[in-house]
Amino acid sequence: MRWNPILRKGIIIDSRSSRLPVIIFFFNLILSAAGIFNLAHLTMDARETATIRYESIIQLYSLISTMEFMMLLVITPALTAPAICSEREGQMLDLLQTTSLGNGRIVAGKLESAVIEMMALLVSALPVQSLVFIFGGATALDLLLPLIAFFVAILFIGGMGIFSSAICRRTVAANVVSYILTVFMTGGTWLIAHFARWISARAADGEAVGTAGGWLYGLLFNPAVTYMCVIDRQAGDMTDELTSLIGYVPKNPITEHWIPVSLLLQLIAAACFIAGAVRIIAPGSGYFTGKD
Repeated sequence: MRWNPILRKGIIIDSRSSRLPVIIFFFNLILSAAGIFNLAHLTMDARETATIRYESIIQLYSLISTMEFMMLLVITPALTAPAICSEREGQMLDLLQTTSLGNGRIVAGKLESAVIEMMALLVSALPVQSLVFIFGGATALDLLLPLIAFFVAILFIGGMGIFSSAICRRTVAANVVSYILTVFMTGGTWLIAHFARWISARAADGEAVGTAGGWLYGLLFNPAVTYMCVIDRQAGDMTDELTSLIGYVPKNPITEHWIPVSLLLQLIAAACFIAGAVRIIAPGSGYFTGKD
């Protein structure tokens, strides 16, 4: 098996740099502080009442996982957005394209390097997430399901970051575009669905529950909604989570299998972003003309 030279270079740089250890340290420091504080509050409450509220354990698990997901949304664009345009700024992209790597391996190597960094963060946080095992009520499968959602979200957001890096000449512009896309896919799609629900409720004069209509299915591409459905599925009913987000949810094969359908569509969208990046950086694409 031949390693992608771009990936190998990224691993070597990360192993020699203090950036990744520092990110891992502060990433876990924030999670640990939140987890230990919540656990201490749970213990003090148990001493005072002589009872253990197991719903608090679910809240602890949800808190740690949610903070982890939020930091993932912030860190992933920052790792992937400079991937291509930084090589272009250093006038190294044209040189890379003269090698036998090919545009696909260049883009794949950049994305794989960022994904490995993010997975290192997620694996390093497993001991913090394991705090829920102190009182029981959670299994290893409960930790695995959010990790799958995290991994797909990393690929999806990372794909948008790579695409942003391919279409922008400068790193700053790529970062801005990447974060705009991330905010739109996580917050913008929800606002559109919520607005459609509000319009529907207004049209019914408050006599019926508002519905987002077709805009509901735009949330299939929202990694935050997918994550919340995963957490809510473990704690209760996923449909309740969707209803609380956008109102009436029709019963059909898509809504009944929301999580797998959403994960699949996000993987397809990530593949489209990656393919778009490969096509854009191709020397004959004509996307960039003139001098940088």
